[in-house]
Amino acid sequence: MFSTSNSLSSLPNSVKAQTDTTKCLSGWGTMTELRDEGHVECPLCGTSLPLSAVVTAGSSLVCTNCEFQLTGCSAVKAARQVLARMGLRLNSDENRAALFCQCMACVLYVVRSFPFVESLQEQCWTLLFHLTEGSGIKHTVDRTSFSTLLAGMKALSCNSIIQQTACLVLSHLSLDNPENKQEIALCGGIECILLAMTLNHTNVPIVKSAFLTLLCLVNGNLDNCRDIFLDSGISLVLQAMRMHIQNPNIQGMSCELLLNLAFDWDLKNKIGVKGGINSLIVALQTYPTNAAVQVSACGALWNVSVNHSENQVQIAQTGSRHIIGTMKNHLENSVLQENACGILNNLALSPVIARSLAKEGGVSCILETMKYHASVGILQAAACATLINFSNSIGNDLQIGKDGVLAIVSAIRAHSNTLVQQNGCAILHSLSRNIEYRTFIFREGGVECVLKAMKALPHTPLVQQHSCGVLMELASHRDFQIPLASQGAITCVLEAMSNTPLHAKIQQNACGFLWNITTDNTKNKKRVVEEGGIPCILQAMRCNPEAMKVQYNACGALLNLAYSTDTIHAMLEMGAKLCVHNAMTKHPQVLYLAPSLVSLFKWNQNLLLKCYIYALCCLLFILCICWRHHT
Repeated sequence: MFSTSNSLSSLPNSVKAQTDTTKCLSGWGTMTELRDEGHVECPLCGTSLPLSAVVTAGSSLVCTNCEFQLTGCSAVKAARQVLARMGLRLNSDENRAALFCQCMACVLYVVRSFPFVESLQEQCWTLLFHLTEGSGIKHTVDRTSFSTLLAGMKALSCNSIIQQTACLVLSHLSLDNPENKQEIALCGGIECILLAMTLNHTNVPIVKSAFLTLLCLVNGNLDNCRDIFLDSGISLVLQAMRMHIQNPNIQGMSCELLLNLAFDWDLKNKIGVKGGINSLIVALQTYPTNAAVQVSACGALWNVSVNHSENQVQIAQTGSRHIIGTMKNHLENSVLQENACGILNNLALSPVIARSLAKEGGVSCILETMKYHASVGILQAAACATLINFSNSIGNDLQIGKDGVLAIVSAIRAHSNTLVQQNGCAILHSLSRNIEYRTFIFREGGVECVLKAMKALPHTPLVQQHSCGVLMELASHRDFQIPLASQGAITCVLEAMSNTPLHAKIQQNACGFLWNITTDNTKNKKRVVEEGGIPCILQAMRCNPEAMKVQYNACGALLNLAYSTDTIHAMLEMGAKLCVHNAMTKHPQVLYLAPSLVSLFKWNQNLLLKCYIYALCCLLFILCICWRHHT
């Protein structure tokens, strides 16, 4: 880490000036030769001293060796020439890296000693700019040094040259350097940058430099920045956006800054309250062909809409048409498409908004994106996730047609990553609840993809849950029962049940599948029994006693599998009677199957009567609670 303790007194003698030209410094009354970088020769005693050995004494400087007093004019000129000599050496990344500590120490000394000499301060910041601009410069600067630099920046906050250069220096130092980001924020760097924006709000270069620096500081360092932005920062950012609406660079950087700030919920809320959503949508409107602005604006709208219903409503009311428009205009831009899908994903959580977006062409845009970017896995996952929310919100009203199903199946087939498999199976599960889409899914290869996903990701619960759900819905179609079994669906489902006995959703869908695939199909009944289906069903019932749908579907599957005396006897030996009895006692809904179950296990009719009485009592209890709540 660089520290101010590394003063110019430790400068190596090998750092020599490229010329021995003698310089005349007015006010000294004699000639002084600047022989070394950062060294001056006292005109009285002739001693070569490092600049740090010359200490401040009011408006003058005093040589610590002979106490000769130098006038302010000569001291400034000496400092200026020392800085100029150093600047000549910064002509490569190697030299900048080697001279970083020496140059920084010299600059810090001058900034402290001449805080209001603007020309000298400008020279200091220019030197720092060249010192830090190299891609290889990744030095860490300590807090004391940053405090000195920021104090100098703040003291001359109306000097546009210093403010712009200082912002650029801070951006260089903070880029990909977490330690420097944190120190700058803790030393008040963000306040200084915002002050520069406020006092120079019409100066486009300063505003652009300030936004660039804020982006570097905020990225990955939000915890140290949030308070100042909550206080006044967001208002200043939005003010700059509105004032510089005709500058696409400022619009793009401000959108990117809001994108980063919106990761914090309080800042996200502040952006919505202060009119930030409207500013983002105006940026979309103003620059429809500027891909950079569109990407950043959509990314910011995506973040501000996450888990924030008020912001979602704002975006839907004023921006949905523009978001869909930018998806159509920039179909080839995968990053923009991902950001736009993220926005639609959040908005589609509301059934009202989802229906409106579907009418405006939101769903068709998503499908076009999936077809155009078939090879981009992360975009396929985002598109499927968005379709899930649309499907959950508007149900059977979601119309994606055969081509839409084919796009989803193609995504699952082409991308093995977990997110695509998970989201793809989930949207197929949602669509399969619609009778019309079951045929599409089956004929377009959906079963093959789902079974492949189950085998490839046996320990990913959501993949198993939704895959079993798809198979359950398809198995309710009589024509698909035999093909499903022949493709290995029964084996895959039983393996999922064995691997995740405590996952109620998987067990629920799996038992439902076994119920459906064995309905009026003796061949499949035998196959399920032979592959160990009965123990899996009873295990599901024992492990999930409170899950009503697991118990209900399991009882239905057991009824279908009791197709012979041998299987009934096997069930009884495995404890099926107790499992069913517990299910009927805990869950009145299971009583719908009670007559068949009582007949199956040859229970006394009194047991059936007791179960019905229990169910009636539960119903009366619920009605009483509702009546009391109503009154």
